[in-house]
Amino acid sequence: IQSQIGAYYQAKQILPAGLPNLNDAFRGVIIPKDPETGKDYEYAKTGATAFKLCATFAQDSSNNSDIYAPLPTDDYFGPNSTWHHAAGRVCFDRSIDKAYFPPLAK
Repeated sequence: IQSQIGAYYQAKQILPAGLPNLNDAFRGVIIPKDPETGKDYEYAKTGATAFKLCATFAQDSSNNSDIYAPLPTDDYFGPNSTWHHAAGRVCFDRSIDKAYFPPLAK
């Protein structure tokens, strides 16, 4: 979802109003539902290039082995933007770095 938000921003230079705006049959993009709740993931714009993604997790990610540990995404979405989480509802604050997502050539 985060990657699709970045691609949307790069193409349009604005954040999507909501996650349904990311669905695109032509590109084969369908935003999944949260498997824990069966509901849409929570998304909210928090600034011109900032947003929040929330999900409900069955367990703490520290219970996973290092093989499956989330990779940091600092290069694109700023420092400390890994996906480590506690069990339950967790929100991740993200901010797009315009240097990594310049406008696409038209």
